[in-house]
Amino acid sequence: MTFIAWTLGLTLVCTLIDQNAYTLKADLPGYPPLGGMPAITSPFWDWIDLTLGLALVALCEELVFRGYLHAVFRQMALSPGVIIVMSSTAFGLAHWCLGLPAVLITGLIGAVLMIAYMRTGSLYAMMLAHFFVNFIDFSGVIPKSIFQFF
Repeated sequence: MTFIAWTLGLTLVCTLIDQNAYTLKADLPGYPPLGGMPAITSPFWDWIDLTLGLALVALCEELVFRGYLHAVFRQMALSPGVIIVMSSTAFGLAHWCLGLPAVLITGLIGAVLMIAYMRTGSLYAMMLAHFFVNFIDFSGVIPKSIFQFF
């Protein structure tokens, strides 16, 4: 697959997981989110946050949870399945302040991204797809209902 195909495919798969799994969260036990993001009232700073801010989040999280952890776990001679489970668990737990459903959902998305990274060997498509998933989730530019089945 090409870079563009991986990026678009991952964006679609991860967005479908993100938008549909959260509708099932009412059935999950756990705790409510521990906090939230403060509202940005300035359209200029909101756009900066939705572009540069989300790009930096995608860049840093992919470098850590796919790139770095994959390298460390491979050096430890762990099997690909263990690498996927451990890195996706770490990715999910990094979102623990959003509540148990977010841990499970982001963990699942992290597994998809790690599998794709292990198939491609390149973080660039993962970074761009991660950015697009976050942008779709937070910006409101594309209606979330397009991706919802439930």
